Amino acid sequence: DELYGLELTIPSFLRWISLLSPIAGLFTFGLASYSTVQHILAHETVVERGMEFLRTVVVGMPLVFVAMSLRATIREWAVMTGTAWTADCQRQELCQVMWEDVKAARIATYEQDLHVASAFQFFAVGCFGQVCKQALNAMVNNSGSERDSRILRQLAVLGIWTFVGLG
Repeated sequence: DELYGLELTIPSFLRWISLLSPIAGLFTFGLASYSTVQHILAHETVVERGMEFLRTVVVGMPLVFVAMSLRATIREWAVMTGTAWTADCQRQELCQVMWEDVKAARIATYEQDLHVASAFQFFAVGCFGQVCKQALNAMVNNSGSERDSRILRQLAVLGIWTFVGLG
């Protein structure tokens, strides 16, 4: 605080949210792991599991998002507490690493973790769109003409594809 003033301090409520977020993340990871394993074990043969891949991606998306978010949180804590620099100094005989370089590397990997989580989320939303399209295909094919059912299926998932495309 003496060197940078209020620039390096965070408000108390944000500190508590940051400290409690791993607990919520681990709870979410456990719950999502349980539901994903239950979903996988519900299908006995390899062929059934292959057909259920899209649904498994949708159900398992929180696992990847929570894991990458926790990694990003740890990297951010390393910058905020200065442990990123001390860890790099312990590995080298002479600590000639500049703090700005260490901080830039940790922040870059922090952002990379969040981008990977976001990319997988968009992939999972795309898989959800495919699952919706398959469900609509089963429901709509029985009524009306083929042309009308194809147009209805495409319009129904257009919003999902737009979201994935813009992401």
